[in-house]
Amino acid sequence: MLTYNDEQRVRQIIKDEVPAIVDKAVDRIEIKIDRVLKIVTRTDQEHKLTQAKLNKLEKRMVKVEKKLKIPSPSESVIFT
Repeated sequence: MLTYNDEQRVRQIIKDEVPAIVDKAVDRIEIKIDRVLKIVTRTDQEHKLTQAKLNKLEKRMVKVEKKLKIPSPSESVIFT
């Protein structure tokens, strides 16, 4: 059976060692989460840029179709 001094020593070891181990594990998890968030953020930004370019292209195509009096493909018989 442990004496009072042994118990105090065990408690001191736990107080000293456990936070360091937990901090290392949490740091690794935080680093991984940061990497994933960077990838997701970058992908989301690329998607927004691509969508903006696509919207701009669609507007230009509508203008060109109107000027050339070409029916839109969505109005074509094939797509209806």
